[in-house]
Amino acid sequence: MKKLILLLSLPLLGYAITLSEILEGVAKNGLIQSSKLSTQAQKHAYEATKSAYWPSLKAQAAYSYVAESERSFIDTQYSGALTASLVLFDGFKRGHLIDAQKQRYEAMKAYSKQTLQEISLQAVTLFFNLRSLQSSMEATRQKIEQLKREVQRLERLFSVRNVREDELEEMKAAQAMAEYELAKQQQESLTLSYTLQTLTGKEITQLGRAHFTEPKEPSQKVSFDIQAKRFETQALKHQAEVETASYWPTLLLRDTLSGTQYYASELSLGATTFTLPETTNKVELVASLTLVDFGAQSQQRQKLYLQHKAKASELAYKEQEIDHKRKLAHVQLQTARAKIASAELTLKASKKSYEFRKRGFKANLLDSTVYLDALTRYFEAKALYDRSQNDYEVAKASYYFYYAINLKEKLQ
Repeated sequence: MKKLILLLSLPLLGYAITLSEILEGVAKNGLIQSSKLSTQAQKHAYEATKSAYWPSLKAQAAYSYVAESERSFIDTQYSGALTASLVLFDGFKRGHLIDAQKQRYEAMKAYSKQTLQEISLQAVTLFFNLRSLQSSMEATRQKIEQLKREVQRLERLFSVRNVREDELEEMKAAQAMAEYELAKQQQESLTLSYTLQTLTGKEITQLGRAHFTEPKEPSQKVSFDIQAKRFETQALKHQAEVETASYWPTLLLRDTLSGTQYYASELSLGATTFTLPETTNKVELVASLTLVDFGAQSQQRQKLYLQHKAKASELAYKEQEIDHKRKLAHVQLQTARAKIASAELTLKASKKSYEFRKRGFKANLLDSTVYLDALTRYFEAKALYDRSQNDYEVAKASYYFYYAINLKEKLQ
């Protein structure tokens, strides 16, 4: 058992990593990088949509070979063309398409920030939970050391028949139970450490102290999640308008300059000789209008409008939810402060009680059961006090999270 405790303690004996380093590691998390790349991809989609409506110029060229024995008078040898085109009118489709893509891009940016905030909060919570667990482990170690000394003292007294055997065995059982509890805590600590390491990519050993600044008056900054859903809602509305624009006529201006080289540049028919044109320039104004599509565009538009309403309903729910969570965050801050004050009083009272019963036990005025109860309550109170302080830091982090405030900026 002692070897197991020592083995599990080894990872906690190294360099103390800071919360600032933890948050820096979170920023390099694979999920964060994936979100950033998705945002960049959406940006390119937005830029591509804008570019598609600028005048376009396309070139093409061809070379053909026809065996001399099979040639006609007008077989093409070389050809090339330049085509310039511009959409003059598309029923306002262009504007809605660009707006829809822009809203999707803004939504992706907001979701990327939201993902960073969520993983940061998760890492902060793990950080302080691990600190609380380490405090509990330290309290358990101190308890074990105290029990060891008492076992040694009772063994000396038992050897001269000044103490009952059941009291000695009860103390040994308490020591063994404390060692078992420490081993369990160490295993849990390793689990939390590896989870935090997965989020940050950093080796987690010992944790340094960390504090967030005290929250001030609440900010009304909109959360990134709400921002993203607002952008998505608008994107669906613009996309529905794109389908409406499909029923408007489209005007396209196109100019094609082409050049051709024939195997035979002249064609003779009787006494008349014709020269084949080498270059042509064709200007076209193309108008198109959907007359009948059996309601295909209309159904697509209706689908998008319904999706828009669904997203708007989801947005309203999320706005109400975030409002309630902000109120809950305020309550959690007040509760956490009250817990610290209560834990401090408990620690002071349990320490006095323990010291009094310790003196009585050593003077053989109290039995081991009373002493062990006081000992347990004292060390549990020490761990509880540290945990209440760590819980307060988590409450502050949650408060900042729901107000979309960068956690790293609030570290002291």
